[in-house]
Amino acid sequence: MFSNFVLNMALSASLNQLWTLVNAQQLFVLMPLLKVVLPGNVYVFFSAIFQIAAFDYYDTNDMLHELLDVPETDPYNESFGELGFESRYLLNNLGTMLFFFLAIPPQYLLFKCLNWCRHRWSCAKKMAKKLRRTLFYSWFVTTMFESYSVISICCLIALPQLSFDTWGLTVQSTVCLLFVVTYITVPYTLLYRLSKRGGELKNKSVAAKYGGVFEELSLERGAWVFMQPAFFLIRRLILAVTVVAVPYLIVQIYLVTTQSLISLLIVEYVRPFSSPSQRRMELFNEVLLILLLYTMMCFTPWISDVETKYQTGYLSCLLVAFHFVFNISIMLVASLRTLVTQCKVKVAKKTEIKTRKLRRRLREANMEQRMERLKLQKELAEFLDSSSESDPSSDSGADSNSASDSDQEYSSPDSAESESQH
Repeated sequence: MFSNFVLNMALSASLNQLWTLVNAQQLFVLMPLLKVVLPGNVYVFFSAIFQIAAFDYYDTNDMLHELLDVPETDPYNESFGELGFESRYLLNNLGTMLFFFLAIPPQYLLFKCLNWCRHRWSCAKKMAKKLRRTLFYSWFVTTMFESYSVISICCLIALPQLSFDTWGLTVQSTVCLLFVVTYITVPYTLLYRLSKRGGELKNKSVAAKYGGVFEELSLERGAWVFMQPAFFLIRRLILAVTVVAVPYLIVQIYLVTTQSLISLLIVEYVRPFSSPSQRRMELFNEVLLILLLYTMMCFTPWISDVETKYQTGYLSCLLVAFHFVFNISIMLVASLRTLVTQCKVKVAKKTEIKTRKLRRRLREANMEQRMERLKLQKELAEFLDSSSESDPSSDSGADSNSASDSDQEYSSPDSAESESQH
């Protein structure tokens, strides 16, 4: 029920707000992977939140063990096992995210088939055009960025277990190496190329392919704004290395705190976001992350009181829950505003359509009256013509009268001359 509620909110709200929530929640739920001993209440709560933040709704561990015939392994440590990293194989730890990547080859084949049939059927051409917008490369780039932290941790866990003894281990190792090369080279190369393109980023074709990377950035500030997505990736890579490879807790806390401070400096001084609300939301996320990190320090061996750790665990859960509820509330308000705007637009469209119909009916009525008037005038003219043709005596009388008048006019100068002679 909780997952359905989150999914419905994701479908109704803006994708930018959704990804902001997911990115922050991923950093929050990965904090227990530090070398701290968490109380039971924190483990239960963070395990439930991790399923939402990591898109892990289905356990594929047993299925892949039977399908690939690979031996079972223990988790990297107890903290990793509690959060869902129950194996040391990459594909097993991906969970539901594996199905997202498996959906790419069928979509590519479908696009090729539709592209081949586009000259025969117009519907195939429309579907191929629509699929191309999502497949090349917006959907793939968005998935890569949003899953970067989880994929980095899974790859670092699986690298020491590389083996090519059986076909199942060969598949696991090959996919792991492929993910490592792809996630290290592709995102940073893409960001470098986008930062050099400048004014071309406003082109619709470029925005359709890579708009998910720079959609919220203020491109008027130049290439410096790409520091934010670049640090977004570097930060998650350093966090993955920190929780997997760094054995000292004090170094882990120092690295995580430094990352938050650098992120605050970039957001406040570089100001890469075009929207002030997005900038304020990023600052809010970083402040909450630092507060959560302070509570994690209470779970270290430096504090020996178990009751204090258990009570502090409630504070950690409260911070994460407050962040989640706050972002959901913002998404809900944005969804309601969008719904109200859409209703207003629909009402305005209906009013405009009704006004156009009334105006058209008025024009038609005026046209009918004009046609009726012209018809009456035509009938009147025909009646007058017919009446004049049917009364010739009046015409002859009128002709004689006109002739006598003309004779008088011609005789008037002769009479004047005779009077002068007399």
